[in-house]
Amino acid sequence: MNLPDLYDPSFKYFYPLAGTLIWTIFYLGVERSLIFTPQKVPQLVIDQFIPFQPWTIWIYQATGPFVLLAYILTTEPSTLNSLLFAFPALVISSAFFFFFFPTTIPRDIYPIPESADRWTKWNFEKLRAVDKPVNCVPSMHVSLTILFAGLFYESKQHYFPYFAVFGLAIIISTTTTKQHYFIDVIAGAIVGILVYALFF
Repeated sequence: MNLPDLYDPSFKYFYPLAGTLIWTIFYLGVERSLIFTPQKVPQLVIDQFIPFQPWTIWIYQATGPFVLLAYILTTEPSTLNSLLFAFPALVISSAFFFFFFPTTIPRDIYPIPESADRWTKWNFEKLRAVDKPVNCVPSMHVSLTILFAGLFYESKQHYFPYFAVFGLAIIISTTTTKQHYFIDVIAGAIVGILVYALFF
């Protein structure tokens, strides 16, 4: 796709702030303004075999640092210019599904065990207090991880294996924290791959 050249290197460290604002509006904004009743995400057989592992919340929350590090290490202006279009497209298209086809996962069937260490328990409770149990399909954790790992496949392939392993751990953690079911992961992967293919 031939994209307008909008990237300005002098604003490289401003763009993450703009991206955070876009994410806040379209992710947190949508989950707080739903007008349709969220439908429960179907639990597949594979979901029943994936254990609830509260400690993996630390991996799940590494998505932010993963995305930021991938962005900082990417230096090619053409790649970053494509990202200026790909990131909003991914967030807004996901928000479309979150708003018009809302989904939810019942958290009450996954209580945080007393055996969890206090910091993990505190972290999980804070996450659940801020992040409502909606915006499940597609998983934006998965789609963003795929998109930003793709930056290295595009321009710094010597880093790609490390980020691929890091990204896979994040994707797995979306299910072991029971923030998402397997269907959410598949849908998120499809969105991430499609956006990457479209803009890169």
